[in-house]
Amino acid sequence: MKLEKFGSCLLVLVLATVLAFSCSKKDDDDDEATDPGTGTGSGTGTGTGTGGTTTSDNFFYDAALNTIPALETSVSLRLIEEWSFGNVMYEVFDLFQEYVNERDEGKIGLPNIFKSLHQTGSFYEGAKSRCETVEDIEITSPFADQGSGTYNCVLNDEEADSHHGNAIKEVGSKKDAILTWTASSFSELGVVKGSYDETEGDITLDLTGMSTGFSWRLAFSGNEKDKFFESLHMMKYTPSGYKISIVGKGYAEGESKYFLFKIMDSETTELSTAKYFCFSADASETTLQGMSPADGTDLDGVSANCADYKTDVAAMTMYPIDGSKLPSEQADFTGTGTYNILLDLE
Repeated sequence: MKLEKFGSCLLVLVLATVLAFSCSKKDDDDDEATDPGTGTGSGTGTGTGTGGTTTSDNFFYDAALNTIPALETSVSLRLIEEWSFGNVMYEVFDLFQEYVNERDEGKIGLPNIFKSLHQTGSFYEGAKSRCETVEDIEITSPFADQGSGTYNCVLNDEEADSHHGNAIKEVGSKKDAILTWTASSFSELGVVKGSYDETEGDITLDLTGMSTGFSWRLAFSGNEKDKFFESLHMMKYTPSGYKISIVGKGYAEGESKYFLFKIMDSETTELSTAKYFCFSADASETTLQGMSPADGTDLDGVSANCADYKTDVAAMTMYPIDGSKLPSEQADFTGTGTYNILLDLE
C-alpha cells in the first residue's frame, strides 16, 4: 500500500472512531444489570448530571459519576506501546475513565472504578426487594478494613454460580449498604460499603475487589450536588507487577474548577516518592496524554489552581504501595460461606 493511501485509510479510521465515541460525560445508561439470585433486574436509572441529586436504582454508580473525576475518552494517534499499561498517566486514565455500559461493555475492564460500581451498585434494588427485615444489627464488612455499620434488612445468596451478601438500611432519604459479590467462576470477589443521601447529595463509599492477578480499592467522600470530593483514596495492586496509589481532593466538574492528586507508583523513577498533579476538572484522555511524570511537583510547587487543596491532600495517608490495605487472596476476606464473601449475620 502506498503511504498516501495508508494515510487516507488511517484518517477514515480515526474519524470513524471519533464518531463512535462522541458521547457526553453524563450519557444515559439504560442497560440491564443482573439482580443477584433472580437473574433479572433493572439497575436502569441515570444520574441528573445537572447539579441535582441522583434518583436512580443504581445510585452509587450515578452519584460517583457526579462526584469524582470521570475522564472522557478521546482518540489518540500515539503508538499503543506508549499509551498503555505501565504508563502512569494511562493508568490514571484507565482507573477513572468514564464508563457507559451500552457503549463500553466488553471494551473497558476492571479495575475501572465506574465499571465496577455499575456492576455492584445495581445489586441494591434486587436485594432491597428480597431482604429479610430484622432489628438493627451491626455487621462488619467481609473485608474488615472497611469497618462495620448498622443495618435492618439482610440477605445472603449462595447460588451455584454466584454468591452475594447484602445488608441495607434506609432512614428518610439516607441509604446505607454493604453489598458483596463473586464473579468469573468465583475468581473475582469484592465488597462495596457505602452511604448515600438522596436529598442532600452526600456520598461516602469504600469499594474493593480482586480478580486474577490484581486487586483494587477506591474510597471517597463528597457531594454530588457540589460536584466535589472532600477526600479520595485509590489503589491498583498487581502483586507481581505494577502498583499505583492515589489520594486527592477537588472538583469533578465545573468551569475553572480543579482537583489535586498525589500519586506514587512502583515502576516510575520520578514517582517512587509521591508527587502532586493539579488537573482541570474538565480533564480528559487527551489531557493526560499530554502529561508525564515530570509534571509532578513537590508540595511547594503545586499550582495556584490547586492551592486550596494541598494541605489536606498532603495530610492524607496513601494506601501503602505494598498492597497491605487491599485484598490479594480469598483469605483476606473474613466473611462466611465457601468464599468468605457472605455476611456474618449472627
